[in-house]
Formats: sequence, structure tokens, C-alpha cells
Amino acid sequence: MEIPDMASLKLQSRPEMFDFEGISMTHFFTDNWEKLQNFQARPDDILIATYPKAGESNA
Repeated sequence: MEIPDMASLKLQSRPEMFDFEGISMTHFFTDNWEKLQNFQARPDDILIATYPKAGESNA
């Protein structure tokens, strides 16, 4: 396996954090915040909450 030189790697920088209502956030989470604040659940809605998937599956 060939290892590339460091100059050829395209590293992504971390998104800029800013204070959002007292919490450090990125724009990824806050760009549609108004839609979240105005969300109205209906009595027949179902909420599914799980841990995010990470890593490889051996299945």
C-alpha cells in the first residue's frame, strides 16, 4: 500500500463554531433552526430515537 505525501492530502478543517443561544454550534445544525422551533407534533406522530450507526457491520 502506497502512502501519499502530506502535501497531496486534502484535509478538511473543522466547521466554525459559534455561540447559539448559549451553546457552541455549527451552521450545519442551526441553518434551519426556525423550522425546528416552529415544529408541531401531531398526536399520531411516532418518535424513533436510536444511537447513530458507526463503524463496520459484521453481518
